[in-house]
Amino acid sequence: MLFGIALFGLIIVAGYLAGKLFEKTHVPDVLLLIALGMVLGPLTGLVRTSLLGQAMPFAAALALVIIMLAAGQRFNLMRVASILPSNSVFSFFAYFLSSALITLVAHFVFGWDLLHAAFLAFVVSDTCPTIVGALVSRLRSSEATRISLSLEASISGALSGVCAILVLRFLSAQSLDASTALHTLASAFAIAAVAGVVAALLWHRVLQRLDEKNFEYILTLAAAVFLYSGVEFAGGNGAISVLALGVVLGNYGELARIFSGAKPLKEREEYAFEDEVVFFVRTFFFVYIGIMFNFGVPFATLLLSLAALACILAARVVSMRLLAPKAEDYLLQAFVIPTGLSAIVLSLVPAAWGISIPGVTDAVLLIVVLTNVVTTVAALIHNPSVAARVAVASRPRVVGVEQRKRK
Repeated sequence: MLFGIALFGLIIVAGYLAGKLFEKTHVPDVLLLIALGMVLGPLTGLVRTSLLGQAMPFAAALALVIIMLAAGQRFNLMRVASILPSNSVFSFFAYFLSSALITLVAHFVFGWDLLHAAFLAFVVSDTCPTIVGALVSRLRSSEATRISLSLEASISGALSGVCAILVLRFLSAQSLDASTALHTLASAFAIAAVAGVVAALLWHRVLQRLDEKNFEYILTLAAAVFLYSGVEFAGGNGAISVLALGVVLGNYGELARIFSGAKPLKEREEYAFEDEVVFFVRTFFFVYIGIMFNFGVPFATLLLSLAALACILAARVVSMRLLAPKAEDYLLQAFVIPTGLSAIVLSLVPAAWGISIPGVTDAVLLIVVLTNVVTTVAALIHNPSVAARVAVASRPRVVGVEQRKRK
């Protein structure tokens, strides 16, 4: 009992320190938190995985709701409107090209079932909005690059959730029909988007009538959880509906002024409490992933993960050359490819549905680590001053020489 409480505090402190290290070195905190989980779990055995497995479905769904709500509230519609058409084309093309390459390699080279290979491909071809957003905000990059990468992460994340669930429905039905696939895909998007927008408009009215404004966020989070559950039950994508809810609430002031001249709910300037909630959830979730990590991964799974990484990189380079050959910050847009929370959550969904896809969780965890390593290297190359500062800080100082230089 006392050990658990102390461990709880240790993880919170570790999450804070990982974030500070991220600011200075641009090494994504996800890697550091997963590494901490590995130390606590498989390396030392301090935490037993059997004690945490039962809480995984609830924790994963709640983490997804919190992160998608936060991402939506920070999504500025006015800024992205100018680059939406071209960036959407790039996002769709890069995502589906990567998915196609991974599916072909997993199926024909590694012998995976076609639908199993497609599920893996759809899950790992997205980029994590929270990692991308935190990274590009700390790098020397243009506003167009930051918006482009964030928008692409949102689009690919939505596509990943819908397409992965679509494959699972095929696996459950043991059938594959093109017209059914398109209808299901469109329905999932439509149900989620409409439900999210309607819920946002209704919830805005409720918030306007609240006497106590201090609890707006926690009540909005509760509404988002209800929305997620209802949309999933209706056959839509709960994550997309929560994202739509956040986007409308976060941009309500601008939308109200444009369409009706109504007064906005409030200016979204303070995110302190929301940031702390997101920090708490992300920290514990990624540590949990490290605890669940399996070091006995078959060599074939490791090779598949490396091949998937190569497919993702190839798809990015081809997409950039065809659709954005003169893009600003080319290195960032081509190689900032971190998969994260949603990929890991989706990899655990088949087991919850009673569907067996052997090796998928291990492969996804490896790809998450690999894509974040590539992203870290790209960030360091793009910002060489970071490495230079680290080198200078670690270099022995000669006091007399330094004083003469200052004179």
